[in-house]
Amino acid sequence: MRDFCKIRNSLAVDGGLVLHSGRIVISTTIRRQILARLRDSHRGIEATKHRARQTVWWPGITRDIVNTVQSCDACQTLLPSQVKEPLMCDPILTRPFEDVSADLFSHSGKNYLLYADRLSGWPHVGTYGRDATSRSTIKLLHSFFVNVGVLVHLCTYGGPQFSSLDSRSFLKRWGGNHEIPSPHYPQSNSHVEAYVKVNEAFDHEDHEGWKLR
Repeated sequence: MRDFCKIRNSLAVDGGLVLHSGRIVISTTIRRQILARLRDSHRGIEATKHRARQTVWWPGITRDIVNTVQSCDACQTLLPSQVKEPLMCDPILTRPFEDVSADLFSHSGKNYLLYADRLSGWPHVGTYGRDATSRSTIKLLHSFFVNVGVLVHLCTYGGPQFSSLDSRSFLKRWGGNHEIPSPHYPQSNSHVEAYVKVNEAFDHEDHEGWKLR
């Protein structure tokens, strides 16, 4: 009874059920059955613990859930396969716009290309015409090369504007190394995504940090 003595102020009785902070206190005779019901979705340890926190309790329930899920073959088979990739160090940069990130975004019904320098953090924004195609993307990239210099490394998402044969051939002719982040690790292009989030909060036409081309 020592475990129950510690929580006696949060215990209550409702309709013959003993409750602990709104959760049903489960007796030892049916805990194995309740564990099986909690685990039957095979969603892993954290999801199972979250489910338990909404419904049932007994002393040591967290430990019992961990042991139950770890010993369940189905739970282990269905574990998420999207594991974190090891952190990679960026190369040392020698000049602005040597290493650049690019991404597309929409604002007020128009499409834009965001082109951000990793060294200085300075962004440029190019405006698309009617459609955001690979051909129009090439034109915008060419204008950026003229204004700020030719890049050495470009990191983008894997959309057709950058992954098309024309775009890849263009970058190859200009000597640029094009990297598309792994779909299992999209955070590697978070540099330019941070600028896109800023765009959602500010009108880029009035923000002095933007340069529209």
